[in-house]
Amino acid sequence: MDPEDLVIPARLYLSLKYYTWTYILTPLNPYIRDALLFLGLIKHEGRQNYVVGKISPTRNFEDLKSYLIETHGFEENFPAWIDDDEVFGLRYRENIYKQYHLRVYSDGEIRGHYEYAPECYPLHHIREIDMEFRRYKFVEFLSEWLEDKENITADALVKETANVTER
Repeated sequence: MDPEDLVIPARLYLSLKYYTWTYILTPLNPYIRDALLFLGLIKHEGRQNYVVGKISPTRNFEDLKSYLIETHGFEENFPAWIDDDEVFGLRYRENIYKQYHLRVYSDGEIRGHYEYAPECYPLHHIREIDMEFRRYKFVEFLSEWLEDKENITADALVKETANVTER
């Protein structure tokens, strides 16, 4: 979703939270995050869960990034952790409340999850409340960019979709 298309919450406290995150905390986030990590007040190591697959060896990182931004409306994920070996991270905001967060690593691995957007629910976001895999959706976004597409069977996608809709 294009950020200009987002519907800002009408409730005052949600609007205030959104504007505070968007215009004050988001630009400061990398500096605050890096300072807290440097001081050892917070820790972040390794990679997050939810492996989607690997980028096809015939593709490259920059083209994938451009494709996701131009074709699907992904955007830079500024207020995010940077995982070990992460080349880039992007997000697709489904709406003001939820987002798909995708990371690509130097070895070609792609990971992603569905979560609360920090602008609307920062504590839910930080605590990873209701974080989901939703691999089927990432496969839709990535379509021809994944290697071993045949290992992503229709049955697995249907089963995963059914599990999500039951929640």
